[in-house]
Amino acid sequence: MDFAELLKRRTIRFFRQEAVPEAELCKLIDAARVASCGANAQLLRYMVIRTPELAEKIFYNTAYAAKVQPRRNPVWGVTAPQTFIAVLAPEGKAEADAGAAVQSMEFAAYNSGLGSCWIGSFNRGAVQELLTPPAGLQVRYLLAVGYPAEAHPVQEDIGLDGDPAYYLDEQDRLHVPKYTVEALTSWR
Repeated sequence: MDFAELLKRRTIRFFRQEAVPEAELCKLIDAARVASCGANAQLLRYMVIRTPELAEKIFYNTAYAAKVQPRRNPVWGVTAPQTFIAVLAPEGKAEADAGAAVQSMEFAAYNSGLGSCWIGSFNRGAVQELLTPPAGLQVRYLLAVGYPAEAHPVQEDIGLDGDPAYYLDEQDRLHVPKYTVEALTSWR
């Protein structure tokens, strides 16, 4: 798959109830570990959550797609992710590193036919307590991973006068407006 195709990756929120093989999850972690990081300090750690009991508890502490609720709220045991990857970092450090790592995992997931959802909206205290990461590390982000159970979202190019709010059409397909290069860029 070429890079232009990878850029078409969009967030998936509905997943088939099918386990993702460990080898596929290792590919995602491998993509994260080689992502850019400040001073090559490599402060991030990863925790894969795939036992059903723990994944369910994590799921109930996450939030999805505020602009299209409740139609895009996954349902546990029906459309919810069965696997999460927690990105761990020391408090107040490696925020940009975590972003680069998550995006690398998203691209690797898409390249492997998986869907993913970068989750920053979750009950941090509860998730921290559930996962009990090593001392000094905090759960920075979660990445829901699985096989997609929804049509691939549609990207639409818009100008700065367009509305960037994502929405569902009559066929329940998600549309994701993105500003064009011309709208976002000034040249000097």
